[in-house]
Amino acid sequence: MQMSRTLTSTSTSISNLMLFLNGLDNLDARRHVNRLCLAADVPFVESGTTGFLGQVTVHVKGKTECYECQPKPTPKTYPVCTITSTPSKFVHCIVWAKDLLFEKLFGDKNQDNDLHVRSSDAASSSQQAEDVFERQNDEGIEEYTKRIYDHVFGYNIEIALSNEETWKNRNRPKPLYNRDVFPEEPSQQNGNMDKNCATEDPLSVSAMTSLSLKNPQDIWSLLENSRIFVEAIKLFFGKREKEIGNLSFDKDDQLAVEFVTAAANIRAASFGIPLHSLFEAKGIAGNIVHAVATTNAVIAGLIVIEAIKVLQGDANNYRGSSTTRKRCGPSRGKGLDVLLENGERILLSFTEEEGRPLCAYAYKFASEIGVAVRLFAPIQFESWGAIPDDKKEPVFQRLLGKFDFDISAPHIFKYVNKSMADRYSNNRYYCHQYFKKFATITEARRHPYRKIWQEDWEWLCDHFESKKFKRRATGEQPNEIELFYITHYNVKNGWSSDKAQAIYEKMKEMEQENIPEGGTPLSAREIVKINVSNNFRGFGFRPTQPSPSTTSKESLVETELRGIVDIQMKELESTRKGLDSTRAELSNTCDELKKCQTELNDTRSELGKQQEHMKNEKERLDRIEKYLFPINFSRLAT
Repeated sequence: MQMSRTLTSTSTSISNLMLFLNGLDNLDARRHVNRLCLAADVPFVESGTTGFLGQVTVHVKGKTECYECQPKPTPKTYPVCTITSTPSKFVHCIVWAKDLLFEKLFGDKNQDNDLHVRSSDAASSSQQAEDVFERQNDEGIEEYTKRIYDHVFGYNIEIALSNEETWKNRNRPKPLYNRDVFPEEPSQQNGNMDKNCATEDPLSVSAMTSLSLKNPQDIWSLLENSRIFVEAIKLFFGKREKEIGNLSFDKDDQLAVEFVTAAANIRAASFGIPLHSLFEAKGIAGNIVHAVATTNAVIAGLIVIEAIKVLQGDANNYRGSSTTRKRCGPSRGKGLDVLLENGERILLSFTEEEGRPLCAYAYKFASEIGVAVRLFAPIQFESWGAIPDDKKEPVFQRLLGKFDFDISAPHIFKYVNKSMADRYSNNRYYCHQYFKKFATITEARRHPYRKIWQEDWEWLCDHFESKKFKRRATGEQPNEIELFYITHYNVKNGWSSDKAQAIYEKMKEMEQENIPEGGTPLSAREIVKINVSNNFRGFGFRPTQPSPSTTSKESLVETELRGIVDIQMKELESTRKGLDSTRAELSNTCDELKKCQTELNDTRSELGKQQEHMKNEKERLDRIEKYLFPINFSRLAT
């Protein structure tokens, strides 16, 4: 589409749109539009078709995953040795003709490729040193095309045949020289180049036109492919010589497609591979799956349906966009390097309400958080919150180096920081579980956990053996001295005051004093009573006697509460009486219903008796009628 060529690199061109409908033909353009729509906060409906298959997805910032959240299939590549020496499929011949031969003849001359073969002609030493694909100053176009043809389809094949090991289990290719293919000299097989004079567009120059070949779906013979090959080279040097050295294959370049098709078919004939038409070869060379009108019509209808949903705000029924994230696996960090081979960071989308990632890469992101915390977070701290911000920076940089997201957004930072804190706590838990496997701390020190440095592991061992950690692990309540320490010391800011530090040190000295034989040691509560005054700020461990004013206030509140309770009790009693009267009325109603049921049963019994009497009367009347009228009507008729 023309849009992919004219769209600017900023989001200003689409910021005023309500909706963006997209149907571009390559991944780079789709990614570019996706990022523009994210930056401009414009809903984006992506679509495309591939033969009989099609897809439509909706991408709305903060509500669904973006276009880049789902990994896209990369074009398939083939081993160079297969392409250059042992092709077995027509696509191998196409890749050879497009990426090697075309680039070598018409592309950048300074760029090496695997088709770079030196001439073996012994005419002169200077000739051997020159590139066989370079046209000499005094060389005519006929001689040049003949030399190129013989070299790539004849000499190179013979060189490949010289390796006997390669062809033990393969069909041997057949070298092709122009003297064997053309029934007469190539000069006598020339096409009419004047037929291309009518067009001024270099992309419309055609060897098929020169040779009067019209149907691109015909499969050319080896001779026709050879004539197209020779004619295409002549046209490049005759009509487009200024472009030689800067050309690259373009599926919209008719002459380039004809050259690649002919070269691939000649090579296919040499290796015994079925030939293909220009139409088929163009689809393979340009990675084209030809359009199907019905598929395009169906996808166009789906685009309109999704556009209506977006305009109506029906986010729950968007098509093909996940609003849930996958469950995270263990933090191993594998697979990201493969996704980052193209050098671009992975784009992440986050929900604005919860701040969590909303795409298929969410589980990769969660896994990488665990890896970053395990590898870069300092260990010698009690918790993630105790780590200074400057020491957390490497962890964040690790994530920003692989993922593209705005860490300055408050909801995103909150999610990432909390996730890091959780991973830090989990790592500490696994270290402690490993530590408990050893009988003594000395033995544990000799066996660090995983790849933790010895110094860090020894700090962890001391930390796990500390009273503070054990008390926290077992749920034991701190004594009064430890409570004083907890309420007056902070890991980041230190002691609340010098006086508090002095009091704590004095209490620890008293706690550790040697007790004379027969003496009783002071308890922690007694030590605190001796050293801490009743009004020491920030320490409310001991209960204090209530003041008279407090007592009077409490009595007033108690009196008011008693009055409220009395009122509610009276209301409850009246409600109970009402319930009792209702229950009595219900009981009377039940008795009346029982009486009605009894009368109904009696009536039903009386009706049954009357029905029985009527039945008997009918039978009696039937008998009377039988005896009173014994007439044979059949005899009367006779």
